[in-house]
Amino acid sequence: MNLEEKITIVIIIYYNSNNLLNNLNTLKNIKTIIVDNGGNDKILKEIKKENFINIQIIHNKKNIGFGRAFNLAAKLVNTKYILLLAPDSLIDINNINKLSDILDQDENCVISVPKIYKNNTYKPEDRIIPENEIDTKNYFDSEIKKKLFTTNPSGNLCIQCFLGSIMLIRKDYFKNEIFDERYFLYFEDIELCKNLWNKKKSIIMVNDSYAYHEQYGSVKKKMRTFFVINYNFTLSKNIYFKKKIYSYLFIKDTILFLIKTFINLILFKINKSIKFFARFMANMNYILNRSKF
Repeated sequence: MNLEEKITIVIIIYYNSNNLLNNLNTLKNIKTIIVDNGGNDKILKEIKKENFINIQIIHNKKNIGFGRAFNLAAKLVNTKYILLLAPDSLIDINNINKLSDILDQDENCVISVPKIYKNNTYKPEDRIIPENEIDTKNYFDSEIKKKLFTTNPSGNLCIQCFLGSIMLIRKDYFKNEIFDERYFLYFEDIELCKNLWNKKKSIIMVNDSYAYHEQYGSVKKKMRTFFVINYNFTLSKNIYFKKKIYSYLFIKDTILFLIKTFINLILFKINKSIKFFARFMANMNYILNRSKF
């Protein structure tokens, strides 16, 4: 079975930049599903001009969130594997083949990922599960964890967690949703990896498979997206760590977010004011809708 028969690419876009076209031109022989979460009229017109023959576009009336959008596309996939590809990431056929080979060879491996580079520099996106990263017992433990994020592996590596810019996913392992839809944006990839780790399933980083990722390059840097990024990161973090709303730290953070919103507004530091207001609103939403999370 050749690669085109085994893999469907899924790309979620929201206020996307033109980086998306690089992926589509590089991988034009592979069936691709693009989920439009809003604000992409310009780039979608460019795609139509190119007359790509293997692309299906799903238009959502509003932004339904990353995980839900991916799950929606995944239900339409009838190939063995799904390549989750961020619009600001770039990978070629040869390197996808190497990811596919690992899944073909190891039935216990559910996700394979490449080594990520930015500006020709290795930029690890593999992580240990956040709970383990935070739980540092002593100085030596802390130093070992630092090295995990700076050492360039010399062979394939079984990892606990990977930030979801590029993932080749074994579709038939999942009977229902792949991503937890409680997360609108952020931490859905970490939740997925943690669940696989707990079930003793493998996520393998393939040493000789390379890709490039421009962080935050997949969205235009506008106030709207700046608010969305900060709001959802804070809300998802609360959900993931099951924050207790009556705890001293949670209450303190919520009050400080509000105070910093006004201080930065008075100082005309608009971006910082938006950042802290977004975080304050995320905490308020978490308080009001705690039972839903």
